[in-house]
Amino acid sequence: MLNILSPLIIFIFIFSSCSEAHVEPYLEFPDSIQSNLPLVILGDTQKTSLAERVIFRREKNKGVSKKILNAISKEEIAGVIHLGDAIFNSASKKEWNQFDTYSNEIRDKKIPMQLLMGNHEYWGHDYFALKNVFKRFKSLEKSRWSFKIYNNIGLIFIDSNVDSLSREKWQQQLIWYRSTIKKLEADPTISSIIVFSHHPPFSNSELTGDEEHVQKSFVPEFFKSKKAIAFFAGHAHGFERFIKKGKSFIVSAGGGGPRVKYSQDPKHRDLSSLSYPRPFHYLVMKQKDLGLSFEMKGFNLISEELQTIDQFEIRFK
Repeated sequence: MLNILSPLIIFIFIFSSCSEAHVEPYLEFPDSIQSNLPLVILGDTQKTSLAERVIFRREKNKGVSKKILNAISKEEIAGVIHLGDAIFNSASKKEWNQFDTYSNEIRDKKIPMQLLMGNHEYWGHDYFALKNVFKRFKSLEKSRWSFKIYNNIGLIFIDSNVDSLSREKWQQQLIWYRSTIKKLEADPTISSIIVFSHHPPFSNSELTGDEEHVQKSFVPEFFKSKKAIAFFAGHAHGFERFIKKGKSFIVSAGGGGPRVKYSQDPKHRDLSSLSYPRPFHYLVMKQKDLGLSFEMKGFNLISEELQTIDQFEIRFK
């Protein structure tokens, strides 16, 4: 009986997925943004899964991503850079619909959002996971890596999911990445370069630690570039700030995912003195004459008011 019903069950599942109500695509970054308004940098707004709560006893952060996204919608900004892991299970229409609801005010205000592919954007059955992403972020269907211009700053967005890309696509991206940095280096209208990745090359997180494939594939060209000033990433839920060879490496993954603990014997000197757990947060990046200023806005507990928690600067070369 089960064998007879199996094709019917599969058909119903596929039909229900295909018959989903129309999803309005997000407004994404244009090729060039010329604006005096700041950008917001945000990472890892996914929920805590049942397994994480029950087996690993990780914190349940119900309402955090909703509160964070609502606060962002009230900012006067030119756009939002989401560092990936918008949701936990990308194949779930329910989770994506919830993210859409939380982001409604951002979309209503026509604030563009640039999403990077995190590991959770690939979670679930590939067909349905990617279908849900591409419905909302059309540009990612064409290419999962890109660069944009923000005033006179080159913004490079990469897909750091080495295990989710074929060897051929990974090599294509690396060739593109090196070529793009050289192109921006040679462009006299570009003063600085910032790279954005989901996986951090450096982290003191006990759970994830350094991502060696990012170190090997993307960091060497970043170090070579005279214009490259900062490398932003998410994934390690929290906040970290390092200086390597005079360049900034920042982990900003405080959008709602269960926060990580940091090693008691850290490999990297963290410039942030914030205590554990690091706050749920987003960063507001403002361009100034001599560099970029960053304001961390967030809270430690859902019951607390959102406030400015930290500030720092990155100077232009």
